[in-house]
Amino acid sequence: MTNLADRYGDAPEAAKVRGVVAGTAVSKVTERNLHLHYLRGLAAVFVVLYHCSEYLRAYRGDDRFLSIFGGFFGAFGVAVFFAISGYLIAEVLRRDDPARFVMSRIARIYPLMLIMVGIFALALMLVGTPRGINLISLSLVPSGPRGYFLGVEWTLLYEMSYYVALGLLGFVALAAYRTRIVLAWLGLLCFAYSLGGGEHVEGMPILSAIPLSIVTLPFLLGYLASEAQKRGWLHPMLACLALPFAVASVLSQETHFRLFIGISAGLLVAGLICAPAPASQGKPGRVATRLGDASYALYLCHVPVITVLGTLLSAAAPAPLVWLSWLAGSIAVALLLGPLDVVLYRRLKRAIDAAPLARLRTVALAFIAAFLAIAFVTGRETRQAEAQLEQARRILMTPALSEGGAVRADADEVERLPNGTWVIRGYAIDLAAPDLVAHFAVRQKADILGIVGTRRVRPDKVTAFQRPDLKGKRFGFMLLLDGIDCAKGPLEGVIAIEDGRAIKLPADRLSMLCSP
Repeated sequence: MTNLADRYGDAPEAAKVRGVVAGTAVSKVTERNLHLHYLRGLAAVFVVLYHCSEYLRAYRGDDRFLSIFGGFFGAFGVAVFFAISGYLIAEVLRRDDPARFVMSRIARIYPLMLIMVGIFALALMLVGTPRGINLISLSLVPSGPRGYFLGVEWTLLYEMSYYVALGLLGFVALAAYRTRIVLAWLGLLCFAYSLGGGEHVEGMPILSAIPLSIVTLPFLLGYLASEAQKRGWLHPMLACLALPFAVASVLSQETHFRLFIGISAGLLVAGLICAPAPASQGKPGRVATRLGDASYALYLCHVPVITVLGTLLSAAAPAPLVWLSWLAGSIAVALLLGPLDVVLYRRLKRAIDAAPLARLRTVALAFIAAFLAIAFVTGRETRQAEAQLEQARRILMTPALSEGGAVRADADEVERLPNGTWVIRGYAIDLAAPDLVAHFAVRQKADILGIVGTRRVRPDKVTAFQRPDLKGKRFGFMLLLDGIDCAKGPLEGVIAIEDGRAIKLPADRLSMLCSP
């Protein structure tokens, strides 16, 4: 068994909600944020429950657990983390200068993530399912669809964007206007949402897509909750209002799902930050504290743990046992590595606090400049890829087909997942002009059921074609396809070349998709 994001691309739906937010240091919990610390641990468990259930359906075709721990659990867990992060960041910004703020955020997010990548790169290699590492992905710069090693990083793309934006305001002498800017941002987000299409969530966004994504709503509400608390405008009863919005998100049938989820999470955090602290932690409190300490580790490790254990467990193992092993294994690994996270951040934070401010400013500004530069370049590449995809759609809508010439293309592997999704892998390249962009599509009469670009290397074909110059060239594709209605007509695989040619693959390549 391999990781879904690695093997099957940038879906299933679990990829849309993968992630959790790493807030501030959790080595010492004050009475003021004890409730949030407990909530952080609970939100992490919510995300893991959802992913265990989603992966069980994908790998085993068993959706019993998903009917209980469905998309609400994943989305609500993420929204709660964003709301907590927004609140805590507002608090940190009041006491830290921009340089120390940015450097502390870097120290909070990257070290444990890189350690996890190293640990699970070795673990996946040992179980026979090694994965490649994308350096752009490790940067956590929003750069569009690409492979992420841990399979859960998409919320960290949002997190780092928030940190860079808020830190940059301090560097350009706009720190005093942060609250007004956040209010304006919230107003702009609401206006954009009211225009329609607001529920769409881009799991792997580019930087320019983040400000108007509905995913940002709980972060903004959390930030403003800090300002409201400072003015004495909050009351613990606000947490009770979170429940009807949570129920509304479930009943909305995805019409305003993310909107209600974001409001619910924002109200929950707003109520808890002014709620009286527990009189005594007791044993349950100590367990909850440990889970809160381990929440970031749990976020980072749970999908790789699912992958490793899924590879080791027998295919004959009962699905409930598999699900339980994923959940227990993820929590166990997180509790083991949670103390490392706490100690590591504590030491890095002490070093940052003791470092000369001038040096910190230089490093922080260099990081921001690199972050924005990578975002600009990759954003331009993503927009170009989107334009090429639209061009391919136009080519495929023309009835005329061209001769292949020097084009070598095939759908050489077709596989059906337990949940019914078809995975079609293959390759497409014009050997006479290998730089021409190619797309593969499945067409049914005049409808395009699915289309994908060539974004994967095919070293086996480089050898077969005796073209060493193609080494590293991405001309392989992988398309996920479900919901096929074979009664509507036969399926055909078509290759679209960017110079306007459309080349049909042999009819038998996709015949098994509609076989009895």
